[in-house]
Amino acid sequence: MGPVISIALVSRPVVLVNGDTPLDRLRKQLVESRIPAVAIVDNGGTLRGLVTRNAVLRAASGATTAADVQSRAVSVPAESSVEHAAALMAIEGVDELVVVGRNGSVIGLITTRDIARYRAIEAGS
Repeated sequence: MGPVISIALVSRPVVLVNGDTPLDRLRKQLVESRIPAVAIVDNGGTLRGLVTRNAVLRAASGATTAADVQSRAVSVPAESSVEHAAALMAIEGVDELVVVGRNGSVIGLITTRDIARYRAIEAGS
């Protein structure tokens, strides 16, 4: 197994919202935080979906909440290897993975850009 996902690779702090979050507020959060996506959780903190910046920008005129534009969240355990995360992204056709702890809590996001940056640094070492 290759290197484990480093906390340095994970986009933090992760922004968690519920499905009722208004799109206007979500749009503002994404822009101000300069993050690619937010995780949707229920009141108990269970992961329910993911909303990407692109989904918010392309939202249909009738969409008013995060739940209206959410997609299925693909998660990866924090102790997974970088190679596993990259392979999972390729298999699932996603650019972001939600990184979860052993108790299922959302730790952060890892993106294809994060993995590319990791590989570039690793190649330069």
